[in-house]
Amino acid sequence: MLVDHNNNNTIIKGNRICLIPYKKKHVEMYHKWLQSEEMLELTASEPLSIEEEYNMQKKWETENDKSIFLIMAKDFNKNIDDVAKGGIIGDINLFYQADDEDGDVAEIDIMIAEKECQRKGYGLEAVALMLKYGIIYHKVNVFKSIISIDNIPSKSLFKNKFDFKTHSISEVFKEETLLKKVDEEFLKKLDTIIDGHWSVEDYE
Repeated sequence: MLVDHNNNNTIIKGNRICLIPYKKKHVEMYHKWLQSEEMLELTASEPLSIEEEYNMQKKWETENDKSIFLIMAKDFNKNIDDVAKGGIIGDINLFYQADDEDGDVAEIDIMIAEKECQRKGYGLEAVALMLKYGIIYHKVNVFKSIISIDNIPSKSLFKNKFDFKTHSISEVFKEETLLKKVDEEFLKKLDTIIDGHWSVEDYE
């Protein structure tokens, strides 16, 4: 049975951040972020034209094998979105790969695009919120993250804070694949990080 993972009408609320759907109105901001060579390299992304970005957003909005969210910091006063009264600082996504030999797998990636918001704990909370969302709402039991070998902060986040382990390294693509199976200890770790600040509501 095909499961719909689309999150067009979903907002995930945490303590310092909220996760909101990526809408057409956000495309120009997103496109601006990816004009940075550093950001393209760290996220292993290819540069797109603004027209291609609009087409990609529209495509993602209709696909049901992924959950695409923007990260909104409640105390950031740029890129303001009126829905949750905060500023958008990056994105976080789940790409679902059902029926893997280990169970329902989702690949997670995150980008904190606003430099002044990096290394301030926003990524930690965003990942914890997203992992719990994947487990509770989409029954994910294995998470995967494919990270540029040179992206030390992201590798440190997943390995040191969430106990992801190295599964493989591609010298050709300069990427490291990390895996984490969901168990009771992992769920407790997420709840400790979230500290009761987690709710899933309708995006209006």
